[in-house]
Parts: sequence; structure tokens; C-alpha cells
Amino acid sequence: MTATLNLILETLDNQKISARSPEFPDCIAIADTREAAISAIQLQLRDRLKTIEFVSIPLPISAPPAHTLANSVGVFKDDPYFAEILQRMRSDRELESDNPAYT
Repeated sequence: MTATLNLILETLDNQKISARSPEFPDCIAIADTREAAISAIQLQLRDRLKTIEFVSIPLPISAPPAHTLANSVGVFKDDPYFAEILQRMRSDRELESDNPAYT
């Protein structure tokens, strides 16, 4: 079986090349050339992978929560104070629409 692994290659101050893998932080290789660094880390990773097993497991994913606005529809249906507030808002809008500044 083959897998793909991303490596981070970095040119150091002394012009050597460092190769490392984010997945295996204990595997680091430093060499004079890019190819030599890649080859050296491949050897380290082969040795490291001899004792490792990769397993895929299913994870339960919960359904997204119901829309919160949908849960609140009708919550003020029988509230006389809310009806009064709505009436005031309607009256204010009607006054604003008569104002030439809003046209």
C-alpha cells in the first residue's frame, strides 16, 4: 500500500536543506541537497511506519441545529404589548412616508 505525505523543505542559513513532516514531527533530515534531504527523511519514515497502523473509524455527526428563527415564529402571537409595539411601528412608518425628506 502507498500513501502520500507532504514534506516541508527549508533552506537553512548554512545552505543545507531541512526536510520534515508535520504528521511526524520526530522525523527530521538535514542534508546538502534537496534530493539527499528527501531521501534521508524517506528512510526515517519507512522505519517509523514499520510499527504504525493507520485505521479509519466512522464518527457520528449530529444534524445541524434547527433554525432558531423558525423556533420563535408565533412566540408573540397572543401578547398584547407586542401588538401595541407593532401598531406604533406602523404609525411611525406612515408618518415617515409622508415626510418629503424620505421620498
